[in-house]
Amino acid sequence: MPQMGQSAPPLLTKTKTRTKAIVGTALLVVGAGVLAAVGISSNNSSRMVCGSGSRVGQACTTDRDCRTGALSDLGALCKRVPTRTAPRTRSRGTPDLAIQSVIFDSTARRPAVIVINQGTAVVSWSGTDSYPQLQLQVFDATGREMLEGQRGGAILALAPGATFSYTWPDRVIPSGAVRMRVTLDTRFQVTESNEGNNVWEGPIPAQMP
Repeated sequence: MPQMGQSAPPLLTKTKTRTKAIVGTALLVVGAGVLAAVGISSNNSSRMVCGSGSRVGQACTTDRDCRTGALSDLGALCKRVPTRTAPRTRSRGTPDLAIQSVIFDSTARRPAVIVINQGTAVVSWSGTDSYPQLQLQVFDATGREMLEGQRGGAILALAPGATFSYTWPDRVIPSGAVRMRVTLDTRFQVTESNEGNNVWEGPIPAQMP
């Protein structure tokens, strides 16, 4: 017991300080666990991609990389977006992309394609270099390929039953073409329940100028 005039040892003060430190550490650990549980990350990585035009979703460095010379690409811009990893669906099931229809614009000499997810899960993809895209090929009467793999569109997360449409630039189909083929997800980035309905092929209307 301290004598008269002597101060008590700082036991209580040290105990309080130590308790605060322990509580503070616990809060930090709990806080980190909560952030991890909700998927919050301090990694704010990003990348540069074409934001519009026929090269939308493809990697770029400057606006010039997004402009092919076509009228639809004149205003295409290279922009920074957050790095996307393959979104994972929590539902049980598998997506199934399919070409629902192909519509011809004879005046503009271009096709429009409608894609549908007829599966049971949201579309997800692998890879971060670009989004799954459509590819257009055009052939003449001898079967010679006149347009080699003209890519377009960017298929983002697509819920079951949802559709996505894309129209190629004006006059993309050259004169003399008689047949065309449209293929979706050519890089097999999307795992589907049916990979056999990703190609549409048919004749080009004869009245197309």
